[in-house]
Amino acid sequence: MVPGQKQDRAFFTILTVYSSAVLCTRLFFWLLSVWMKEKRRKMNSMEEPENMDEVLRLWRIEDTNSEFSLYDFSQIVDATNNFSPKSKLGEGGFGPVYKGVFPDGQELAIKRLSARSRQGLTEFKNEIQVIAKLQHRNLVRLLGCCIHEEEKMLIYEYLTNKSLDHHIFDPIRRESLKWKMRSKIVEGYFHQMPLKQQQADSWEHYVFSFGVLLLEIISGKRSSGFQYNGEFYNLLEYAWQMWEGRRWNEFIDPSFGDEYEPEELMKYLAVALMCVQEKTIDRPTMCDVVAILSSDGITLPEPKQPAYCYAKLDVSVNVTVLSSRNNVTITTINGR
Repeated sequence: MVPGQKQDRAFFTILTVYSSAVLCTRLFFWLLSVWMKEKRRKMNSMEEPENMDEVLRLWRIEDTNSEFSLYDFSQIVDATNNFSPKSKLGEGGFGPVYKGVFPDGQELAIKRLSARSRQGLTEFKNEIQVIAKLQHRNLVRLLGCCIHEEEKMLIYEYLTNKSLDHHIFDPIRRESLKWKMRSKIVEGYFHQMPLKQQQADSWEHYVFSFGVLLLEIISGKRSSGFQYNGEFYNLLEYAWQMWEGRRWNEFIDPSFGDEYEPEELMKYLAVALMCVQEKTIDRPTMCDVVAILSSDGITLPEPKQPAYCYAKLDVSVNVTVLSSRNNVTITTINGR
């Protein structure tokens, strides 16, 4: 055989072996990715019932009389006509909201959480725990949820007549609700609330609901969560960080402008935080809340860390006075 032919044959042999190796390697990794994807899908389908049961268990711990329901993904798909654009009500910071019509004629609003929110199952359950406290007649009620593989959805009642949150959380409509008007709305709750509710044995639940509602009214932010400086917060965490950092003025709704009394608003914020304190024994009764917000010259204790606030802060016992103007004094414990 001619030397040149031997070299050509050796070259083609090497090329064939190399190409086969590359092809086999690519095939191996492709099969591996398919296998891992299928395994992940099966694991998700196996874990889903357990996760759903855990969500339901957490809800029932908060309220044994709750009407909270777990919805099948197929129900949601049918109700929204496969998430048809015609069913879309709007787009929020954490994903689109759809109107769903169920076979019995019931109309519900479905908040489909965006994957961009990076909200895992733990955060999702934490969000449900917080919202579980918010079954207040002036807010849209959370009726259930749906977890399907990577999909996480919250199901709310659908209101044709716009509720309070329709105005507070809308960037345009909120401009017409300055602090003076919102404080009158808060006062209106007291007049609408029956005396037996103020003195009920289950006052802890109502007080917590009122505290979160008050935080929403003050901040113009939803309790269900939002992003701040790239981090995900629920409203209680955010309010606590702003209060601890003595930046409470950053917490209030910027649409108020200068049309508010700082001392009055700070008192309302302090009361709201007192209502959502982690230990129920530390929370005021609704009678206490009415008395505090209706009076001047009351020294308020420094609020303690709220429930569902997972950033534990190291604090010292260095007590200072935050404000003593307008006959409202709030003592504080400074963090180290």
